[in-house]
Amino acid sequence: MTITAYKGFTGTLPTEIGSLTKLTSLTLNFNDFNGTLPSEIGSLTNLKTFGVYWNRFNGTIPSEIGMITALTNLELDENAFTGKLPSEIGMLTKLNVLWLSTWENLEHFDCYQLLLRCL
Repeated sequence: MTITAYKGFTGTLPTEIGSLTKLTSLTLNFNDFNGTLPSEIGSLTNLKTFGVYWNRFNGTIPSEIGMITALTNLELDENAFTGKLPSEIGMLTKLNVLWLSTWENLEHFDCYQLLLRCL
């Protein structure tokens, strides 16, 4: 199952998103979503693509993102995330694409260690 929503959507991502466990692709790029990413996204274990770039999400990336081990594409750039990238990102061993550009408020993370985990 795929959900793609480009342009025109606003509000927060509800915690109920975690109940859509058959999702393989969730692409919410170029919208006006805000608030934090709910930790319930960790329940989307079949997800291969998760894209939320060009929104207004803020706060930290939930560590539960590391539970989505099927992820091959993770697109988080052009938001207002803060803090450190969770170390659980290193559990995403199938990851081929990781977009983090233009994160002005992102604290330093060890890119080298992330790459070693993904090899």
